[in-house]
Amino acid sequence: MGDEVLDKSSSPQMFADALLEVRGDYSKLRRQLADLEISRMNSTSLIERRRMRRQQKDLLELAAQSFDKPATVSLEAIIRYIPNVVEAAVC
Repeated sequence: MGDEVLDKSSSPQMFADALLEVRGDYSKLRRQLADLEISRMNSTSLIERRRMRRQQKDLLELAAQSFDKPATVSLEAIIRYIPNVVEAAVC
C-alpha cells in the first residue's frame, strides 16, 4: 500500500490526500474483515472459528495479489500492530 500512496501523491503536500484515498479504496476489505472477526468471536464452535479465520486469511491473500510483491501477514500480527498505529495517531 505504501507504493500505491507514493504513486498517487505528486508532491509531499498531496501525500495525506493520497493516503486517505488509498485507505478509502480498502474500506470494503476492512469492513469484511471486521464482520468476520465479530462472527468468529461470537461463534461457539471451534470448527466455525477456524472457518472464519480461513476466510479472513483468504481475503487478505486476495487483497495482497494486487501488489507487485504480494505477501500477507497473520491477523494476529496485524492486531499486535494496531496499538502502535493508534498511539502514533493520538500523539
